[in-house]
Amino acid sequence: MAQTIFALLTIGSIGFFLFKASKIRRNILLGRDEKISDNVGQRIKNVILIALGQKKMFKRWLPATLHFTIYAAFLITQIELLEIFIDGFSGNHRLIWHSVEGTFFGGIYTFIISFIEVLSVLALVATFAFLARRNLLKIPRFHKPEMNGWPKLDGNIILYLEIALVLFIFMMNSGDLALQAKGHAAYHHTDNFAISQFIALLWADLDTSTILLIERIGWWGHILTVFTFLNYLPFSKHLHIMLAFPNVYFARVEPKGEMIHLDSVTEQVNELFGEEEEPESIVDVMVLKSEKNPFKTIAVDESQKEESLDDIFGDTGGSEEGLDDIFGDLGSAEKEESLDDIFGDTGNSEETESLDDIFGDTGNSEETESLDDIFGDTGNSEETESLDDIFGDTGNSEETESLDDIFGDTGNSEETESLDDIFGDTGNSEETESLDDIFGDTGNSEETESLDDIFGDTGNSEEAESLDDIFGDTGNSEETESLDDIFGDTGNSEETESVDDIFGDTGNSEETESVDDIFGNNEAESVDDIFGNSQEESVDDIFGNGKEEESIDDLFGDDKAKVTEEKLVVTEFSGQANPKSQIVEQEEDFMPKFGAGDVFDLSWKHILSSYSCTECGRCTDACPANITGKKLSPRKIMMDVRDRAEEVGKTLDANPNMTKENYDEGKDLFSYITEEELHACTTCNACVEACPVMISPLDIIVEMRRHLVLDEAKAPDSWNVMFTNIENNGAPWQFSSDDRDKWITE
Repeated sequence: MAQTIFALLTIGSIGFFLFKASKIRRNILLGRDEKISDNVGQRIKNVILIALGQKKMFKRWLPATLHFTIYAAFLITQIELLEIFIDGFSGNHRLIWHSVEGTFFGGIYTFIISFIEVLSVLALVATFAFLARRNLLKIPRFHKPEMNGWPKLDGNIILYLEIALVLFIFMMNSGDLALQAKGHAAYHHTDNFAISQFIALLWADLDTSTILLIERIGWWGHILTVFTFLNYLPFSKHLHIMLAFPNVYFARVEPKGEMIHLDSVTEQVNELFGEEEEPESIVDVMVLKSEKNPFKTIAVDESQKEESLDDIFGDTGGSEEGLDDIFGDLGSAEKEESLDDIFGDTGNSEETESLDDIFGDTGNSEETESLDDIFGDTGNSEETESLDDIFGDTGNSEETESLDDIFGDTGNSEETESLDDIFGDTGNSEETESLDDIFGDTGNSEETESLDDIFGDTGNSEEAESLDDIFGDTGNSEETESLDDIFGDTGNSEETESVDDIFGDTGNSEETESVDDIFGNNEAESVDDIFGNSQEESVDDIFGNGKEEESIDDLFGDDKAKVTEEKLVVTEFSGQANPKSQIVEQEEDFMPKFGAGDVFDLSWKHILSSYSCTECGRCTDACPANITGKKLSPRKIMMDVRDRAEEVGKTLDANPNMTKENYDEGKDLFSYITEEELHACTTCNACVEACPVMISPLDIIVEMRRHLVLDEAKAPDSWNVMFTNIENNGAPWQFSSDDRDKWITE
């Protein structure tokens, strides 16, 4: 029975821990991917010295010594815990001892158990010391605002569990020795243990059943406390017992002052200042560039640049013969013979004879006789007689008689009588009477009465009443009531309600909702309102859902296309006069996202660090901003990232249809961390240096500040002044770079 209960407790406890561990792993992987595979030797060394050896703790020797005592006892006690598991599943008592009893290893067994007991006493002393530091001495770093509530209680709970573990060990071992002294059949003689042999004397006068109860309480109490501790870890800061090792391994090994560069910014700078990169595939971005050439043109492989037609028509196997790719190989690979490739070889390869190549040889090779080549020789070789060449000779060779050439001679050769040539002579040759020439004489020759000439005299000659002239007098002469004049008075004379005046009141009078007033309420998604909601994928909404970057493939199909998923074809105008087309290399994310606004933008390593935080407060204690009364606390930054990851994880669990990709609940990291905290950081790396498990709160702070400045254009005024000076003067100071050396003469 006892074995069954033990097995069920073990399976249940380990199963629940693994379930919670999987949730934590999921939360850690909410962050973006980051590959860390360099400096393996240095990383292993860090794990041995810093994670296992706790090297950085010893910058403060007293708490380091106390902590190391508890840590060593925790590790070595696992040997005795292993024996408890063996006994629990097998139903035996001290099976390992019976296996080595009477041998050399029997003495080692006794030494190990005795050593565990000595460490347990030291750990008990250290535990009481830590409780005193937290609750009696009130060490300042344990009483910062972020430590109120659960963090404070969490720190005490783990110490209470440590005390319970030590007491249960001594109850188990001392009861075992006392039962051996009583001659209990199930408890075979072992050597005495360093501490328990003295505690056993306290039970000497007790009866066997009482001593057995003490021993069993110690045994079961110890294993139940271990199970409790195991399943408490996912809810506690003490998860660092496990995660400190991978966190130290994956920690940055670069010099602390070296910040992580943004690849997208680096590439833009390289383009602006001449750092050339080898192209990886076909042209990625087509940019219209000015004569001043503000961007650096990067060489592109000719065999790739010329193959763009293959993306539409298929790969013909030739990169030089663009027309062959469409029409097939006609047997001529000459670049100048391209028309022959389409229409057949006319027998004339002259470059200027291109029309002959299409329509046949007209017998006239003059370059300006091109229309004759098409329509036949009209008998007139004058350059300005082009219309005669098309429509036939009208008998009038005047250059301005072009309409007569088309419509026939109207009998009037005046240059301004062009409308008469089309519609017939209206009897009025005034130049401004052009509408009368079309619609007939309305009886009013005023220049501004042009609408009356078309629709009839409405009886109102005001210039602004033009709509009344067309649709009739609506009874309202306000200039801004123009839509009412057409559609009738809707009862709302607001100027910005124009859409409602036409389609009816949709219930939303916002000026910018005009598309919604027609197609339904969907803010800013005008294409989706018409074609369906696919989240800004306007090409996919019309032509079908292909790759977002493959707009050409969406239309023509992907047939060995060189426009890959990783690249995007975009056109941009530089804003300069007389632009010319140039080809440049650009990454897919033409408008990349900078920094971190939420846990999804952080690296998985950052989130791992937040779960590895020991909440010891050494980082905050060393932070100059916090010391001088600023709001920043590096420890709080790590706690907030962990809390945000936990919140996101719980929301995902509660909403099965929500994923990392479509997550949106209206919150982000800035719901936990304020701009004031971020801007207080001096990036001095004191927090990074102080952390005993190599966590870097600074990396997260920098990423969030990048998001504020680069994505949201939010920066303190003092920073904006600096940015302006750097842009204008190339330095943070507000004077010209030409004046920098003037201090020499002062």
